[in-house]
Amino acid sequence: MSYIDIDVGPVRELVTNKFESTQTFATELWELAKTYLQDMQLGASSFSINLGNLDISPMDTDADDPEAPREPDTSVELPD
Repeated sequence: MSYIDIDVGPVRELVTNKFESTQTFATELWELAKTYLQDMQLGASSFSINLGNLDISPMDTDADDPEAPREPDTSVELPD
């Protein structure tokens, strides 16, 4: 029975190069993600929202015989 010698050097080098390039890509992608998150943080800290008038009158709890609540105005007026 005879054995065949196979030179695995080129395969080993190819696999090593692929792993190294994948690691380089992952490192670059992580740096890009960190920069993006920092930019998002700056944008979020400078964002403000105008909610309008949120003054709500307190409930009257002193009444002996409170009235039933009025129906809310659900009419919609569309602009011309």
